[in-house]
Amino acid sequence: MNNRLSQIQHAVDTLILMFILLFISVFLDARLIFIDTIPTGGDTASWYQIATYLKDHLIPCGRLYGWDMGNFCGYPNFNFYFIPPFLFPVLLSYVGLPLTIGLKLSMASGWYILPLSVYFGLRLMSYRFPAPILGAAAMLLFLFNESYTMFGGNILSTLAGEFCYMFAFSLLPYFMGSMINGFST
Repeated sequence: MNNRLSQIQHAVDTLILMFILLFISVFLDARLIFIDTIPTGGDTASWYQIATYLKDHLIPCGRLYGWDMGNFCGYPNFNFYFIPPFLFPVLLSYVGLPLTIGLKLSMASGWYILPLSVYFGLRLMSYRFPAPILGAAAMLLFLFNESYTMFGGNILSTLAGEFCYMFAFSLLPYFMGSMINGFST
């Protein structure tokens, strides 16, 4: 009986996680991600130039950071910004996906990773059903919070150009769960 209950709980978790991800896709019209246009809003359009510089200048020279003369007589690319959200679209562009679409996929990935990260992070912290799925569902409230647009973490901040924060923030719950699990075992 206990095994049957566990199977039901996993099925409920899976269905609710799928619903959460589907809700995000439908509410935000994920089809727009696959249109070959430069994303705009706040600082978002400027990230395309940085991704292009990474693809066309830094990676061919075997570097992941360097001096970019694009703004204000130059600045150090990727010394202050998290590079994985830029590497992902550049790598996708090498296999044929337009850099614009890859950049939008990278921006949106944090929205989908966050509920999953919270769910699996809480599981790693040994929380039992229904806490992990409730935590994942609560992330919808956080993602759709409209009380701020520039601090990172929610959808509005991501669309305003703070997508590096969203990407890093979305990985934080899983990291914390892994760390707590590691200390306790």
